[in-house]
Amino acid sequence: YIATRRLWFLKILKNEMAELSRFRNIYEQEKGFFNEDLILGKAFSGNAQDLDESVKQKEVSDFNLAYLHKIMKMLQEQGIQVVLVTPSVRSDEQVLWSHYKIKEALDPLIQQFSAYSNTLGYWDLINIASESKYFADADHLNHAGAVRYTGELVKRITQLRQSGQISF
Repeated sequence: YIATRRLWFLKILKNEMAELSRFRNIYEQEKGFFNEDLILGKAFSGNAQDLDESVKQKEVSDFNLAYLHKIMKMLQEQGIQVVLVTPSVRSDEQVLWSHYKIKEALDPLIQQFSAYSNTLGYWDLINIASESKYFADADHLNHAGAVRYTGELVKRITQLRQSGQISF
């Protein structure tokens, strides 16, 4: 019995490792949500003009879009409601967003995912904690930023709950 269970476990482990390896290869080819190869090897001086070509060319990969749709379908099948959110972005980064019309480029994606019946809406929280004092680095909120951002999420979720759109 123990030998059979061990062989069964090793077979599952081998299959999982093969799947993980396959996924890792695909993910490495895709380079994450945005293709970061666009800026790879380019020394970034901190000046926006150095990002011109890489920012212009950023697009969401087909692989990641497929997985986002898969997640949305799974959530829909389970009856789990979703709110789409744009997180806070530093104000200096918003200059690039504006220049390259990144929000406009996201609009079709927001529309795609808003079409799922379990999507309650879209919250644009880009300005909630956009000051640099709320960021630990270029992308991540510090404690004060997290408190501010979370407070806004709580306020909006409370509004959904009070309006009867959600219950828990």
